[in-house]
Amino acid sequence: MDELLGCLSLVTPFKSLEELSGREYHENLDDFVAAGITSAEELRQQFAEHFYFGCEADDVITAWAFDRHGNHQLQPIFSSDVGHFDVVDMSEVLEEAYELVEHELITPEHFRAFVFSNAARLHTSLNADFFKGTVVEEAVAQLGPPVIAAARA
Repeated sequence: MDELLGCLSLVTPFKSLEELSGREYHENLDDFVAAGITSAEELRQQFAEHFYFGCEADDVITAWAFDRHGNHQLQPIFSSDVGHFDVVDMSEVLEEAYELVEHELITPEHFRAFVFSNAARLHTSLNADFFKGTVVEEAVAQLGPPVIAAARA
């Protein structure tokens, strides 16, 4: 227990402050090797297939996740601002998110992924029955297997 409390590193092997700040430690530290990533393309793939990003309704930067130039396609998830102090009418939040389509920043297909498909795939990749017995069960089933689950099969 003393070793745990006496260091800043919470992963084994435990390192002291001196060891963590030493030149030798940093020269040998390579997060990409530890993650098994050997190229920029592999890093891009990890972000595109395994990460989901919560975005607010009025955030136009959400459109960047749906890069129309073909460089990448991330998985943003509608994370409403209903609980924010500046949302006086919660029925208008989704309508505000749809402005991304109205301003031609994303397509209707992107919007569906943003507010439905990406969240459904995230939850079903962790638990295939997550939506079982809900009103969206059939719509989720029509999406097919989650990208991650499909890759494992």
